[in-house]
Amino acid sequence: MPLAKRRRRLLLDPVPGPYLIRDEFTSERAAGAIHRTLAEPGPGERFVVDTSSYVTLTGGKLAISGGGSTWGTSVMVYAAGKRTPGKLMVAEITLANKLFAVVGWTNNSTGLGSSTQNIQFYFRDVLRFWGGDIGYNYGAYDTATSYKVALVQRAVGGFLFIRNYTGDYWTLLEIMRAGTADGNPQINSFNAQLTSDYLRVPAAAWLPTPLCSDGFSAWGTSDGKGHPEGVTGGIGAGGSGLAWTQQVGSWSAAGGAATATLSGGRAIATVDAGKADVIVMAKLTGGANSAAILARYSTESDYVELRHTGTNVQLVKVVATVNTTLINSAVTFVAGAELRLTCEGQKFRAYYNNALVGTEQTIADASLAAGTLVGLRSANASNSFDDFVVRARGSGGEYSILDSF
Repeated sequence: MPLAKRRRRLLLDPVPGPYLIRDEFTSERAAGAIHRTLAEPGPGERFVVDTSSYVTLTGGKLAISGGGSTWGTSVMVYAAGKRTPGKLMVAEITLANKLFAVVGWTNNSTGLGSSTQNIQFYFRDVLRFWGGDIGYNYGAYDTATSYKVALVQRAVGGFLFIRNYTGDYWTLLEIMRAGTADGNPQINSFNAQLTSDYLRVPAAAWLPTPLCSDGFSAWGTSDGKGHPEGVTGGIGAGGSGLAWTQQVGSWSAAGGAATATLSGGRAIATVDAGKADVIVMAKLTGGANSAAILARYSTESDYVELRHTGTNVQLVKVVATVNTTLINSAVTFVAGAELRLTCEGQKFRAYYNNALVGTEQTIADASLAAGTLVGLRSANASNSFDDFVVRARGSGGEYSILDSF
């Protein structure tokens, strides 16, 4: 191991363990001499597919100098065992070109397998999330930037975090809704040139806690049961005890769903999440006549909403009572499907039924820059809402615990 790297780890390495897998790529190894060697300092065993002799360990890093014309020619993977809620892999990756590399979980413990949840540094300069056969594209990524990624398993699906992409902090990039396969950590190059400083799977389980979670067992205060971990308890539970404010109309809850009596044809209820950069989500469990989730709410005159009209999904900003529709896409209503709105700075993304709707939008209005109130809006008494959850995006350092792994 280079002396500078050894000193840095002695001084800054946040946790001495324990780990299920820990590889700091300490010893120099030539191509063809890595497969079935032990991770250093361990535990873990490396399984390598390297048909073109591109994979080496040099300078205290994993280095992949290319891939091939077919998928799975340059792969490093480790056996991590059965899926466990809170199982976490963290890794660092630096790209030297803008081709195709993957960091994440695979269902194969000894080489090439199907990716079950990963982040892709994709062709055409696109950062991409992939999970459960669903992919979401983001913006460009940079070469020579040290990206840190963390992928966390849930009982079903998982969370994907990245550092140094939207800022110098851990960003909750995506929430995967599907997938129950076991996962083994991999770094996989199709034809990218890359280095990696480490790959780790801590022994301690961890899941992020939501800012607010409400399964609407009663109306008035969030019960913490709007997300699976809130129902089952244990790590990842939280989000209870926040008071709802009825801004317009009268709200109630029954049978695990929130409904509203309208006033002047509408009803609005909000809760203070304490953060402006959030991911807001709720399931529409009945009706579809302009049911919406809200963010950056200050008054009835200024807020952002994502709604389903019964035929279309619309992202709308309201500024000084003036409505501007930013996204308007025909999307079939599905009872119980989730609306999800991601807000970070001036950037907003809309999802419905686990699919991205439209493209990322910029909202630069000063009145919509810093509001921490989020909530629900209904324009029909038949509308009902369930599983309301708000998570921090990460710009306030909410996920800095990931640095300790």
